[in-house]
Amino acid sequence: MKTRQTIITLLTSLLIYGSAVAAETVLSPSDDVAAALRDAQSGDVIALKGGYYSVPISLSGIRGPLTVRAIDGERPVLDGTIPLPISNDWKEGADGIWSVQLSRDIWQLFDDREMLQTARWPDYFIGDEHFWNQKCSYRKMTSESSFGTVIDERPLSGVNEQGKSQQDEGALSQGRTIPDDVNIQTLADTGVSMQRAIAILNIGSWQTWAQTIDSHVAGSNSFTYSTAFTDQGEGRHWSRGIQATAKDPAMIKKNYKLGQAHYMIEGLACLNRPGEYWFEQETKTLYFIPPVGKTPSEMNLRGKVQTYMLEMKECSELTFDGIDFFGATFVGRDCKKIMITNARFDYPSWSRRMLGELGRVPTSRFYTRKIKGQPTQNQLINCVFHTFDGSALQLENEKGDVVDNILIHDADYSCIGRALTIDLEKSSDIVLGRATIYNTGSGQCVKVGTHTRITQGHFWDICAFQSDGTAIQVGEFERVEFDHNWSHDHGKLSYRFDGGGGPPSTPSLNGTMHHNVGWDCGQMQIKGDKQLISNNTLLRTPGLCTLLWERMNGFHFETVVVNNLAPRYMTRWWGKEPPFPGIKHDNLFESDTGQYLRDPANWDFRPKKDSPLVDAGTLTDMNKFKYYEEPHFVGKSPDIGAYEFDDQNYWIPGFRYPHASTPVPPNGAVAVQQDADLMFLGGYEAVQHHVWFGSSPDKLTQMKVLTDTNIFSPPSLVSGKEYFWRVDAVSQNESHKGSVWSFTVK
Repeated sequence: MKTRQTIITLLTSLLIYGSAVAAETVLSPSDDVAAALRDAQSGDVIALKGGYYSVPISLSGIRGPLTVRAIDGERPVLDGTIPLPISNDWKEGADGIWSVQLSRDIWQLFDDREMLQTARWPDYFIGDEHFWNQKCSYRKMTSESSFGTVIDERPLSGVNEQGKSQQDEGALSQGRTIPDDVNIQTLADTGVSMQRAIAILNIGSWQTWAQTIDSHVAGSNSFTYSTAFTDQGEGRHWSRGIQATAKDPAMIKKNYKLGQAHYMIEGLACLNRPGEYWFEQETKTLYFIPPVGKTPSEMNLRGKVQTYMLEMKECSELTFDGIDFFGATFVGRDCKKIMITNARFDYPSWSRRMLGELGRVPTSRFYTRKIKGQPTQNQLINCVFHTFDGSALQLENEKGDVVDNILIHDADYSCIGRALTIDLEKSSDIVLGRATIYNTGSGQCVKVGTHTRITQGHFWDICAFQSDGTAIQVGEFERVEFDHNWSHDHGKLSYRFDGGGGPPSTPSLNGTMHHNVGWDCGQMQIKGDKQLISNNTLLRTPGLCTLLWERMNGFHFETVVVNNLAPRYMTRWWGKEPPFPGIKHDNLFESDTGQYLRDPANWDFRPKKDSPLVDAGTLTDMNKFKYYEEPHFVGKSPDIGAYEFDDQNYWIPGFRYPHASTPVPPNGAVAVQQDADLMFLGGYEAVQHHVWFGSSPDKLTQMKVLTDTNIFSPPSLVSGKEYFWRVDAVSQNESHKGSVWSFTVK
């Protein structure tokens, strides 16, 4: 390799494996990283200079320990795009649409490093203000629609003539409003024929499929599509499963009669807005409307040509540290002890529908075939995934993997298949910690398998484009734990233990759901038996439901419900409620749960000093239920709810940035209590936090250095006054100055 530089340094602390001496090889973007790994010896390090690496890293049978890392202060990027030729071959056509013939297929387009928009209708795109509101981004299907035929209508406004909320997404969802001037164009109003375009069809509630439009006449409000989904790059079960679901009378009622079916369209016929494009594979022609005032030849256009820039098969003990991805991602098959850490995934995955592949979107994944059931112990640590179609991450037949400190947003706008933002369903013994997830389409945000823990997750504005669903979902399982999570401001269930279907399937057993908070979202729903539901706090939700219904494997003969605070307790959310046969005590179920908390409107969910929550709970027998950590409480007994009065720390879930984040009270909060404490989520790997405070954003005074708490009690606060504060996070090597936050006292 022309620019390869190999440095071998002998030190007393050097790692030695057998007779081999650890070496560090420095590579540049023009070098072959895969070749360097194949040549490496156990313990070697491949150090990458900053820049864009365009040659895929394809590895098979590589055994470590080996490390590929970024050189300090530099960001190497594995780039799945190529520059499009700048030429005079672009032709300007009608309606501002330019076209050029390419030599190879692309399925996503960028202007330099900014994503452009696939041509679609309705004309709403990722980044638009209301995009993650289903009613703005999708059209509805009338109750007269059917499998194979779509009849268009605008989504409900959200409020009827009496001012009551209209819920057109099912009883488990909350109706969202739609601005009067948004999504008002009907299919007929487009004035174009959508024949041969692609319809994204949510006709399976939590399942969505794509199909080519067979017939549509310009000016018509209806179109037809084939009910055969046999040629979509999927297995034979794909079409059979779709037809079985779509023809189920209960699903027909759920979708069309209850108003849950919705759709959007992609294709050349939808191309009408600056920044949109479409690639026609048959002629390898790219159609594009450039931004106002630009021509394509003046832009730095790039096309996606690679899904996976890092492919690993039967590899083990490889670490990739500080290696970013652009327009591409990774896949590992039959791998063990792979670690990907400190990585950004910019636009990691995108559908290939414009290439005729209408099935699921290829995604970031580890999966196992040859060593199924054995520990895989792969890790994904401190990573960011943003702006993509398809799932963020799939672990299939994995065991013992860890996913920690993950940020995911603007994910999966088409939700093809049984979509999941994070899919852990077919894996076991997984720990998912500190995931922050927002702006997502798929109805099931996180779905887990057996013997799995989901802890310190923060979920909001999720599950927008499918009906049913929840923040964290699990089907048939044994010993699953959801703890210390926040779920809020979305229309789906807050947390859910499903039942494993119904008889003769075995009900889900021995799960624990504790110290979680849910507000402004759906109910906490528990099926199965032998579950421990303790110390959860729910506000402005339908409540907590331990479902008693044999048809859905809801039994609860030995379920324990203890120390919970919720607006309502249910055994069914419809009709007559059977009595709960399990153990239920020391809970507080009242409609106004917030009255017992310090300042829930501003995310302080601690009990008030003199509330009936303090020391009113019971310590549950832990021998019966699996906890990853011993339950923590302050005082004589546990408090009721998710937080302890007078605790020296305030747990805040979610992704840790290098800087402090998630201020409590939230930035810009008004009507904050005069006795408010200031709390925050600490910086990633920070050892100190310096708190600054004042009445002017430009004149802050350092008040305190915190090392073992995230709570600062400010000086006496004046009613009606605005205050400002900042927290600087200090790690072993550097300091990260925080943003200035503000709040106004009640």
